[in-house]
Amino acid sequence: MLLSESQFVKGACQCMCPAKERNLRSKERMIHILETNLDLQTFRQTKNIPADSNRMVKKFSRSAAGQELSHPELLRPPEVLLRTVNYLLSELSGSPPAEFDSHLNYNHLNECLKRLLTCYDELNTESAERDEMEAVFLLLNPGHSEPLLRYLSLKKDLFFFVPHFRGKLANAGFRISKAWLASNFAKCSREIRKSVTPILACTISRSLPILRRNILKIMSAGYSSKNQCYPVSKLVQFLLCNDATEAFSYCQFYNIECQKSSSAVRFERGSFDHQKSEMNLSNWVLAEEKLSAFSVPDILLGHTYTHDEGKGWQQDLHKNVEKISNMKLGDKEAEFPPKVPNFNPSIPFFSQDNIACVTSHLQTIRDHLCAFQERQGIPREENNFFGLALIIIQQSGQAMYAVFMLFLALFPVATIFLAILHFIVDRLIDILCTKTPADIYFKLGVLCAQLLLIYLMTQFVVYTIFSPIFTMQLNIISKMIMISRGNLVLK
Repeated sequence: MLLSESQFVKGACQCMCPAKERNLRSKERMIHILETNLDLQTFRQTKNIPADSNRMVKKFSRSAAGQELSHPELLRPPEVLLRTVNYLLSELSGSPPAEFDSHLNYNHLNECLKRLLTCYDELNTESAERDEMEAVFLLLNPGHSEPLLRYLSLKKDLFFFVPHFRGKLANAGFRISKAWLASNFAKCSREIRKSVTPILACTISRSLPILRRNILKIMSAGYSSKNQCYPVSKLVQFLLCNDATEAFSYCQFYNIECQKSSSAVRFERGSFDHQKSEMNLSNWVLAEEKLSAFSVPDILLGHTYTHDEGKGWQQDLHKNVEKISNMKLGDKEAEFPPKVPNFNPSIPFFSQDNIACVTSHLQTIRDHLCAFQERQGIPREENNFFGLALIIIQQSGQAMYAVFMLFLALFPVATIFLAILHFIVDRLIDILCTKTPADIYFKLGVLCAQLLLIYLMTQFVVYTIFSPIFTMQLNIISKMIMISRGNLVLK
């Protein structure tokens, strides 16, 4: 929700670091070596380090009591922030990794991603950059519920069945994260190998040592054998290793027997060393191959698309910066997932709070339906009207086999009604997310027409297929009961 003009504070600082902070950090000797033009030896020997306004960047600090956050001279407008990001990615990206704190960088990246995705939600934009950032958020925390819940809450269209904000990269990131959550690490490896881009390869490489350790831990129990060996060529594919040598080094690190002469390893249930943590990742050829086609600034700035898309990306970037500069977002924090209010019967049903509450409950029902259908082998996808009609036809054909299978063949009936329920829940969620009354009434009319056709189809199916089957089964059961009673009487 946008804030009023009186609550909006526009930044007035035109430098990468406010003058007040530059003076304080110079006085307290809190200037980083990357913010000076001195070499390392001179920097250590110099007591009074001069402040370079062209190199100093505003230092990150958490909110605290009494801290002044709304002063215009301390806030940088979007164009200055963009210039700062370009400077950091273009000038400092080649610095040695030892000069950065990986844990602190991860926390900063996670918080920045949340704020960026909040801006995407506020601007209601759809682009290749958003698709990649949604995937980055999923792969930065693979298997975590927070990114998965956000992905499931992204909008989808009703009539044209075109997913919004769920591009190919976001879908790939969701499949990887879902497989990670289910401990299906073999599927994780396959999806990573075929679907990652340069920036996603860098993102998932942070979790690659954990993935390899989990795979070896599971295989030590699942492939345990004293007589059989596992070929290292397949292990290289599972572990996403560069070559057999790296795969052997991981096996030796976790105390798994290696047979280099036969290019195989032997897994035993008790041999895996559970005390050792993840092995440090040196380099990853798959990521290096994807990174080799671009320079580091181009990758970090998002210039990893085709030339035509790259030109458009630059234009969209400046448009988004202009939109952000005109927004009244204030200093509110990003919330994932958003808080859902309780249903309030004293206010109109189509109020924003009531719609959010009902939508949340319907989404929960839909998730349970999808989870149940997935266990039956039905993929989690948009259930449109034509797909529902196809399901009814297919399952009705299978139900005809119930003449021979009796009770076991009645399962398609449940599948039809589950598909109908899934379809209705999807349509209701989309209607509740619609803003204009005209679109709401139009979608309600279409839904009523579709439900009428579904009713006619189910009536035809029930009275022409299932009723005879039920009648036949009841007759068989009644005859069996009568025969058993007759035998008892004879005895």
